[in-house]
Amino acid sequence: MRIANVIAATWMAAGLTLGAAYAADAPDWLGGAPKKPLDQLHMGFSFQGGVGGNIYVVQYVDKLKALCKQYGIDLTILDAENDPAKQSQQMPDLISQQPDVIVVWAANGKAIVPAIKQVHDAGIPVVTFNAQIDKSGQDDIVAHAGPNDYKQGVQAAETLIQALGGKGNIVEIRGTVGFGPGDQRAQAFLDTAKKYPDMKLLDVQAGNWSQGQGQSIMENFITRFGKQIDGVLSSDGYSGTGAYLAVKAAVAAGQIEAKHIKFVDPNIVATNYDLIKAGEYTAAVLQTPQDDAEFSFRVAVKVAEGVQVPKDNFLPTPMLTIDNVGNYPRPGF
Repeated sequence: MRIANVIAATWMAAGLTLGAAYAADAPDWLGGAPKKPLDQLHMGFSFQGGVGGNIYVVQYVDKLKALCKQYGIDLTILDAENDPAKQSQQMPDLISQQPDVIVVWAANGKAIVPAIKQVHDAGIPVVTFNAQIDKSGQDDIVAHAGPNDYKQGVQAAETLIQALGGKGNIVEIRGTVGFGPGDQRAQAFLDTAKKYPDMKLLDVQAGNWSQGQGQSIMENFITRFGKQIDGVLSSDGYSGTGAYLAVKAAVAAGQIEAKHIKFVDPNIVATNYDLIKAGEYTAAVLQTPQDDAEFSFRVAVKVAEGVQVPKDNFLPTPMLTIDNVGNYPRPGF
């Protein structure tokens, strides 16, 4: 009995020593004692796709890979290629590997819910990145990490409405329908505009985060509404830049009065950063893929290590205008 006690005490002491060693090696941001060394973690990542076509996604994924390499974390990535059905079908592959955490950047917030339930039922913690999923799946995730798209939509809507003095006609180029950020930013404008009876939404079309589509949609808006348009609310800087280019051409053609239309969006890119600095674009919310990826990565690692985190973890996203844009670095996308 005494020998057994000695052995048990020895193993307990060894466990405490190892735990102390893990904690000593853990980064300050972890905020708690890890269950095992970070370089023994395995993270599964299912993301919406877009590598090769969406610079934000490319830079986000590159940053996540770099962070995993920095900490020695084994990373398995599955690209859904913007296909919700394919993303759901891929999930069993990640489950079979039994990673410490599975992170999901959903292509469609509703379609992914059954697949996330599969992960939850397999006993693997789930963290959603960047795009929030439907409410019906919230009980099956440990946490969400990324920008608060609804808040960003409110920021953009309020800024545009205030720039117009609380009254005027707006056209909206929204994000992809069914994709969380697109839906939430669009809903935020509708909810915000209700408080301003003198604001009118002339029309809304999906620009799908594309400068080319944004420009084409705005050309159509100008043809239909012309000088009635006072403001443009875009879901991102790419489509917003496209809208600006369409208006610029219309001004040159005498269709639109110069400097009349205001432009705001909830996600700045390099082109509209430059336009804000030049006084040609009203405002945009700052959200970079590098900050987004690192912020979300840290939440996922905490979950993998058993460190308690809030359910919702939102990336800080300041509004940039001509008054403060110079205080922030130019985005690299």
